[in-house]
Amino acid sequence: MSAILDRWAFPAAMALVAINLRPALAAMGPLLDVIEHDTGLSDSGASLLTSLPVALMGGGLLATGWIKRWLGAHRGVAMGVMLIGCACVARWLWPGALALLATAALSGLGIAMVQALMPAIIRQRGGQRSAGLMGLYSTAIMGGALMASTVAPWVERGWGWATALGVWSVPAVIGVIAWSGCPQAPGQGPSFAALAVHRQPRGWLLLAFFGLGTGAYTLVLAWLPPFYLQLGWSATASGAMLGVVTLAEVVAGIGVSLWIDRLPDRRPALFLALGASLAGLACLIWAPLALAWPAGVLALARCSPCR
Repeated sequence: MSAILDRWAFPAAMALVAINLRPALAAMGPLLDVIEHDTGLSDSGASLLTSLPVALMGGGLLATGWIKRWLGAHRGVAMGVMLIGCACVARWLWPGALALLATAALSGLGIAMVQALMPAIIRQRGGQRSAGLMGLYSTAIMGGALMASTVAPWVERGWGWATALGVWSVPAVIGVIAWSGCPQAPGQGPSFAALAVHRQPRGWLLLAFFGLGTGAYTLVLAWLPPFYLQLGWSATASGAMLGVVTLAEVVAGIGVSLWIDRLPDRRPALFLALGASLAGLACLIWAPLALAWPAGVLALARCSPCR
């Protein structure tokens, strides 16, 4: 029994952490109009609510080695989730423009810490199961986005947008507790070594490749609901759309996690996912209403091999 618990403790804790990596962004989109109205934020100011976290998510990768030396990988992940939870609580208690901008930066820092450290932990602990665990990790991230985009408009209608943004502190607390209770593997303390990725030419090529794809994905995640709000959809409908298309990606992620370990060459899967994303963006440009649902599903077609 203990062996079974040990085998599943890490995947479960990892998934509970990953669920917290997108609600800070995904819950914002369907509520952006009412937030701008109540806080006086302009469109440019509101754009910082999503662009600040994304910028910090990218910059945080460059600080991976420093975070590992300072906190260690395991404690660094816990600290990252705690920062996300604190940002959500602050949005709940102080629903103002400046607080929203500050918490956008705080949540982005927390997300950056987790995303910088978790893949290395998965590779170290997963062994031959690493690819499947990465699929589960990515699927849990999308599950968090699905819940946030779908639930936030309904919470806002009953309790206001501050509650709709702040309630995501609850899964953050659960994630911290689960991760703290997960046994720490050797080598995840402050002495955990880091590769100097910035000194590797291939590292910069991978940075450009995945950065462009992730940028397109984050663009859709953050701005798909506001885009359809401007086209006349309600906040509930636009949030539900993001939720449904995210659900499609969750299903795809589960499927990928089951067979990705058997795929010797993942380039065809990469090209297929990126081609679908380009097709989805093209539909959003030329026929956003007539092809709304295909556009959304294709634009978010970034399955686990692409991450």
